[in-house]
Amino acid sequence: MVALPNNDEVILDGWRFKLLDPAPGLSVLNLATFDQKVIFGDYTRDSHRLLSQWVLSDLSGGHGISERREGTDNNRYRFGTLYTRHPHQISLPRRASGGGEVEISYPLGDLIVSGTVEFFSARDTEIYQFNGSTMVNTTHTLASPPVNKSVAFKGTGTYRLYIPLGANGYATYDNSGNAVVTASPTVQAFCVWDNKLIALSTTGQLYSSLDGSTFTSYGDEGKLDEAWTPRHLKVFYDRSGNPAICLITDRDVWFFDPAGPTLYRASLQFPPGPSQGLGAAVWRDELYVSVGMGVHRFNGSSVSAIGLDRDDGLPIEQRGYIVDLQEEYNGLYALILGKDTGAGQRYGGVHVLTGFGWHPEWITGYAEFTAAASGDATTWLTVSAARGTYRLYWGFGGLYALDLPVEFTNPRALVADSIGNFAIEETHFLETGWFNADLRGVRKIANAVHLTMQGDMTNVTFTVKYRIDHATAWTTLGTVTATGQTHLPFGTADADGVYPGLTFESIELRLEIIKSAGVTTSPIIEHVVLSFLKVQESINSWTAVFDLREPYQGKSPAELRDKLDDLISAGTFVNLSLRGPDGNAAAYRVRVAQFAANDQTGQDPASTARVNLIEIPLALGAGA
Repeated sequence: MVALPNNDEVILDGWRFKLLDPAPGLSVLNLATFDQKVIFGDYTRDSHRLLSQWVLSDLSGGHGISERREGTDNNRYRFGTLYTRHPHQISLPRRASGGGEVEISYPLGDLIVSGTVEFFSARDTEIYQFNGSTMVNTTHTLASPPVNKSVAFKGTGTYRLYIPLGANGYATYDNSGNAVVTASPTVQAFCVWDNKLIALSTTGQLYSSLDGSTFTSYGDEGKLDEAWTPRHLKVFYDRSGNPAICLITDRDVWFFDPAGPTLYRASLQFPPGPSQGLGAAVWRDELYVSVGMGVHRFNGSSVSAIGLDRDDGLPIEQRGYIVDLQEEYNGLYALILGKDTGAGQRYGGVHVLTGFGWHPEWITGYAEFTAAASGDATTWLTVSAARGTYRLYWGFGGLYALDLPVEFTNPRALVADSIGNFAIEETHFLETGWFNADLRGVRKIANAVHLTMQGDMTNVTFTVKYRIDHATAWTTLGTVTATGQTHLPFGTADADGVYPGLTFESIELRLEIIKSAGVTTSPIIEHVVLSFLKVQESINSWTAVFDLREPYQGKSPAELRDKLDDLISAGTFVNLSLRGPDGNAAAYRVRVAQFAANDQTGQDPASTARVNLIEIPLALGAGA
């Protein structure tokens, strides 16, 4: 219980000190100061002389951050389905078409037929061809489903697609009839090297062929131990920088020199597992290999981790493993198989690594596995240039396709050219991750969210939601239905129209675009700005003048003065008790900063002492 001091005294560390009379024997000063504004993000966007701002205009660093580190993660966000690859141009994602097939789809690849590049894909064992607008059944069939991507090769033989069938051998297809199946070798993967077709068997044996028909084994010097599970063949560079055949397995990477022949293990190694090495691609002179949800980047000598598991990763339902990787002109694509939702359904999606970060290209709620589908319905990715269209294909239950730009085409250009190439799904979103202005534990006042919208808002509603202090539920701040600038204030206006703002320690925004069915245009979010103020930190400072001219409460003037000397050098904080305006005791944790005494001459210790006391808060900053 706090001791109650008299009206003319204070209690400091349990000692009673008489205040000098007449007043003022005690004065108080609040040391709170109005902090200078700070800007996080692009300072050229909606800057203000007084208000601090958090500017969201460039999210090209990609997703995967739930707790933002201001200054480091300014161009990152948690997750979403909005298109974020280009600064100042957040939009709907590009439109992906397809899906709905009952059979499992296996994208095979391109083949030149009568001078025209044609794309082929298998549905289970039936071969389909893209006719410029849709996939049509060629009525040709495979003997069994493929196990990996096909390779087009001619060599000294006939120009055909070579399709790995795993334990069933391999198939060749030239669009003239059913695919021709050869039982041996049992091919897991193909690649083309030095005008030869190289085959990797399911047992880890390497073969070569000049014509695609007769394969020659490289013998024991070109064979993996059968404890290893072979995955892929890629053409890359060895540690000396020379082009080399690269074998990817369930636990490592190997280089193969056919001249030896010599097979030797690279420095890219990882623990074996069922989802290790499923995806592999060479992009921008580096080898990328998937390890679960991770990706290892290998330059021939050193390894770095750059996968979808970096930082905070993907939402829990999207976490599973990478099924495949595919390089293309502007990015490295990853096909994801996520969690099982029950009843034969899986979450999943396609993400692209741009060189700056990972971005979603296509996110589905789930993939439908029907009773007619056998095995794993998620296959792989491939890029096609068939019929003059640059396109990404992937198997996820059915066959999906996404048109890709060869040049650097951004969303604003698509809108300006009136190209309706945006997603047709009716709801898309982006969650920013938690923002605390690098002031953890300090209260801020949210003023408003300011937005600048461009593009086409026809039949489109843009909604801003928020949540504070790590709550789970979202609260709607406001909606936008027109282009231009919009300001959405926090709080409910009073009778005079004054918005009180909202106190927060950390805040997260959710941006949602909801559009009518069939709308294929998109608004462009140029920037989103949260304006806020830091709550001033309330710290009291007291100046007390103590009367030390005569003994008080059994203590001599010398003892009282010695006590003040001790408090100056004490290694602890002490209690200060005052009588408040209501007559009750008020207690504070303080530190004696300094004191000055007016001494009498000679040996007389009687004096007055001016003591400065500073309040020491328990919490850092302006705590709640």
